[in-house]
Amino acid sequence: MLENETNLSLYLKISRELKEKIINGEYKSRELLPSELVLCDIYKVSRVTIRKALAELEKDKLIIRRAGFGTIINHDNNDLKNFTLVQSFSNEMKESTSSSCITFTSSLSIVFEKSSVDSLFRDKYTDKLYNLKRLRGAEDKPIVYSDTWLNLPIDLPTDREFLFGSLYQYLIDNNIIFSRFEEELEAIIPDDELRKVLKITKKDAVLKRIRKGYDLNNKLIEYTINYYDAKLYHYTVEVASIKSFKGN
Repeated sequence: MLENETNLSLYLKISRELKEKIINGEYKSRELLPSELVLCDIYKVSRVTIRKALAELEKDKLIIRRAGFGTIINHDNNDLKNFTLVQSFSNEMKESTSSSCITFTSSLSIVFEKSSVDSLFRDKYTDKLYNLKRLRGAEDKPIVYSDTWLNLPIDLPTDREFLFGSLYQYLIDNNIIFSRFEEELEAIIPDDELRKVLKITKKDAVLKRIRKGYDLNNKLIEYTINYYDAKLYHYTVEVASIKSFKGN
C-alpha cells in the first residue's frame, strides 16, 4: 500500500505511476490532470506529497502547472513515428520519398566487462549491456551506420527477425517505454573505416547524431551514435509555437 511507503519513495512512486498513465494515454495531452485534492484522495497522501510528485512530472516537461487554472498534460500519446527527433530510421524512410529501409548488416553482442560507455549507464538493470551495430539504407546504398548500447530489464533475442527488424517497435511490444530523449548533432570528417562502411569518398561529410533514451524511472536505457551519409540524409525539425499551444 502507498501509505506504508516512506515519504521519499512515496512521491517518486506516485510520480512514476502518473508518468506511465500520461505516456500510455490514460491522461491525454492538453487535458487537465485531476486536481491536487483529487489526487490526494486517490493516493491517500498529503498535499505536500502530491506537489512533490507533480514537481517531478514538471521537471520532465510532462505537465504544465498554472496557478488558479490547473495542471495541463503536455505529452502527445503517439507512436514513436510521430516524434520528430526520435523516430526510427525505418519510419523516417517511410515518410521520405526514398525507397523502403533495408538493413544490410546487423550484429548483437552482450558486454559484461567494463566498456567505453560504461560510465554513462551508472544505474544498470543488470550486470550486462547489449551492443547492437547495424548498417541500413535504401536499395543498394548505405545511408546510416548505428552503434547502439542498451541497458534493459529484459533479455534480447538473437534471431534474424529481431536483428533486422525495428528495435523501437520490439521494445514497445515488450513494455519498454521511453519517457524522454536527448539528441546531439554535429558534422564530422569521417575516418577511413567509416568511409569504407558508408561507401563514401574523402570529400564527403558525415552527420553524427547521438541519441540518449530514458525510461519511466529516468534511467538511461539507450545510447546510440548514428553516422549518416550527409548527401543522402536530411534532418528536419518542426517546432510549435507557445501561442499555438495556448490556442488549443
